[in-house]
Amino acid sequence: MENNGASQSPFKKYFGRIAVTAILFLFAVLVVTVGVFKAVFVAALTGLGFYIGAMLDDKDTLRRFLDNYIGRQ
Repeated sequence: MENNGASQSPFKKYFGRIAVTAILFLFAVLVVTVGVFKAVFVAALTGLGFYIGAMLDDKDTLRRFLDNYIGRQ
């Protein structure tokens, strides 16, 4: 039996649109409440935290990073 996507929930089907819209909405609220530079600072730290978390989740990526920038020459 083929699944042509008709039985998918709207959240799964439009996850990218929903996620990016929510993120940009939160960024807009930050800009309005605390200002542009503070909002950019919060967004930058959030992105950095996501990147570091992704590296910690993937042990091979972390090992390559440590070898390239800290380690064995």
